[in-house]
Amino acid sequence: MRDAIAAERRGVPCVLVLNGALERIVDETARVVCLPDMPVVPIEQTLFGCSREEISGIGQAHGDAVERALVEA
Repeated sequence: MRDAIAAERRGVPCVLVLNGALERIVDETARVVCLPDMPVVPIEQTLFGCSREEISGIGQAHGDAVERALVEA
């Protein structure tokens, strides 16, 4: 999330893709750092322990949701 915050502050739009269980923590953190509208795409599976290839596949599977989040942001 720190990378996304830094990128947003530089004007680079970001979407956080994360396990839905973490959404509340991320929402609170985003509010505290004055980025309450940071878009989040919750997914069912955890990303911990996944290889780059697995994460890439997960990202591709949720690409439409990420695109919608960027457009709506």
